[in-house]
Amino acid sequence: MKCTNPQVYKANRSNRKTETVNFGDVRYFSVKVPKQKSDPRNRISLELVGFEGPKEFPRLFGSVTMHLYDVIQKQSFTEICAMRIRNMVFCTAEVEFMFCYGCLGYGYSHQLKLPGADPAQSVAYSMFLRVPPPENRKDAVTNVIKPQRMDYPACLSPDLNVTVGNIELEPPAEMTDHYISLQNALKEPPRERLQKMKKEYRSLSTWREKAEYLDQLILKRGPKTRPTQPKVFFLLKGRQIRCS
Repeated sequence: MKCTNPQVYKANRSNRKTETVNFGDVRYFSVKVPKQKSDPRNRISLELVGFEGPKEFPRLFGSVTMHLYDVIQKQSFTEICAMRIRNMVFCTAEVEFMFCYGCLGYGYSHQLKLPGADPAQSVAYSMFLRVPPPENRKDAVTNVIKPQRMDYPACLSPDLNVTVGNIELEPPAEMTDHYISLQNALKEPPRERLQKMKKEYRSLSTWREKAEYLDQLILKRGPKTRPTQPKVFFLLKGRQIRCS
């Protein structure tokens, strides 16, 4: 609830002309639009109150109720509201309503469908600073930033088929024999042994097992096995003989 600034009104009984009290105040409300039209939060209430002195209790002169959906559909309009108290019209109030959906320029403002409303105009006003795009990526027609090509991540394997980046790199300016031979080798189907190693590597559950598997491939080591009891006995015996 918000109140306008109080205005002084002195009734002149001798003058029968219509007197006008100008408030001229603007009040902003941040609201969340409910999905159900019957939601009581969609009700907008305007009340006209008055009091004779600062210590007097305010007295209700009239009120009017509007629906939030009607304001959203019209978006910006001026309404002459009849301020009623019970069944009697006390006065009329000229109120200007304005609704801005997503005034920050972000969110769901592009999803709102209004008759005759342009989404570009709805999001043109923004409280955030609009930084101009750099000159090397600036579109000369629309004055927006151009999309930039994203390379395939170097940390991912090409056979993962991820949707991030483009795996096809631009060819160099000079096509050397080494580059051509490398490209031809990459286009050839992988060997069956490579597919078998990939399958074995991905079947391992822990990182320690994967590290041991890579050590076996790179260093050409056999699997780590614990020595049997007779072998341990002969090793200890040989050490004792050497020590003696």
